[in-house]
Amino acid sequence: MLAEGGTVTLTEAQERVVQALAARAPAGWRRIVADIEVIEEAGGYAMDSVAFAIVPSGSDYADPTIEVDRATRDAVAALHRVIRDGGEDRTLGSLELTIEQDGTYRFAYDYAPPRRLNGQWDADREARLDGYLDLYRAEMAAR
Repeated sequence: MLAEGGTVTLTEAQERVVQALAARAPAGWRRIVADIEVIEEAGGYAMDSVAFAIVPSGSDYADPTIEVDRATRDAVAALHRVIRDGGEDRTLGSLELTIEQDGTYRFAYDYAPPRRLNGQWDADREARLDGYLDLYRAEMAAR
């Protein structure tokens, strides 16, 4: 569904990304986490992504990787364009998306140049993503 005038709103663009990732998640997922960097280039977009789901595994949880497919990349590119053309003179460098099983989601945007795509190691981001399953376990234990 397009907004009046045929343009895509920010919310519509976000929902397309959410739907594309959720379609790739394994059955029984509880949460999806995606960290996606994007650079607009002549003729298209370069992207780097880390995406995984949290799923029950016996009495514990596992975090299988989700392949970021063409539909997801296209949805991220459309979101990038909506933000770029939104009149605030910002260019999306990366996003982190969390999707809950109940359908709620949260985007966190970073407008700095993407580090991984520019050949820079981001130790803090890597450590947070690598340790995410432990954070989820702690969150569930606290409930």
